[in-house]
Amino acid sequence: MSILRSDTIILNDGNVMPAVGTGTWKMTDREELRRVLTDAIDLGYRHIDTAFRYGNEKIIGELLEELFEKGVVKREELFITSKLWCSHMDCPEKCLEQSLKDLKLDYIDLYLIHYPVRLSADEEGNVKYDDNNNPIVLEFEAKKVWNRMIEFKKSGKVKSIGVSNFGIKNLEKIINSEIKPAVQQIEIHPYYQQKELYEYCNKNKIFIVSYSCLKPVMENIEDNTIEELAHKHNTTQQKIILSYLRQKGIGIIPKSLQKKHMKENLKTIDLRKEEIIKIDEIKAEIKIVNNQYLGDKRFD
Repeated sequence: MSILRSDTIILNDGNVMPAVGTGTWKMTDREELRRVLTDAIDLGYRHIDTAFRYGNEKIIGELLEELFEKGVVKREELFITSKLWCSHMDCPEKCLEQSLKDLKLDYIDLYLIHYPVRLSADEEGNVKYDDNNNPIVLEFEAKKVWNRMIEFKKSGKVKSIGVSNFGIKNLEKIINSEIKPAVQQIEIHPYYQQKELYEYCNKNKIFIVSYSCLKPVMENIEDNTIEELAHKHNTTQQKIILSYLRQKGIGIIPKSLQKKHMKENLKTIDLRKEEIIKIDEIKAEIKIVNNQYLGDKRFD
């Protein structure tokens, strides 16, 4: 059994990132989010993953300010991830400044381009819609946006920069930049392995972080590989998935509302080589997060 609270990764820019964090997607209830993050920090979590789009950065900022003032944790002990949303590709500095203001921080540890998608919006980032009430999707200019991300890093407002939901097509457009992505956050798990993208990121020393990795457990899946391994090790399917991802060198940001589950998510077991291979050979493919409204190039 391994404990992940002190498990860290040295990114390709030299910065150190916790390999495990707590996700906050769809968490906008103030009291619930405050409780969850307080519990997480108490358990030893030091990476908090949020985003402009999540609409919860003000709540997180208020809590962090309180925890810093009380001496519960120091700013330099935490690793905060936020993301540039699709509505601000033409004014990314406004998105970053709003996140910094809401989070009450002088800098963000990791800033990601949320999707390789550019939505039509006004100067304030308010999205424009077509006659069918669908957001208007424009051509995404990967190199142009990435150059702005590099500027943010050089300014000191963000320590590391990366991407999320990028396919090889868009990664190829920025991989030879002065500064390449340090992190790629994607949906990747035993039932959506993205092997070509996984190999590409590893080859280019881009650290992969997995989101929504535990959701497939709740789906009706015919393949029973994970279930069998959980039974064999007398543990949960969730722990098998988290253990598998960490042994593949992938970071994790599992979301949980219960402290006991958060505690369990910090523990992994050592899977044997043949067990890793068995999971690698799973044929079932289930994608949890799709967001079709962002257009057909949202994962390019």
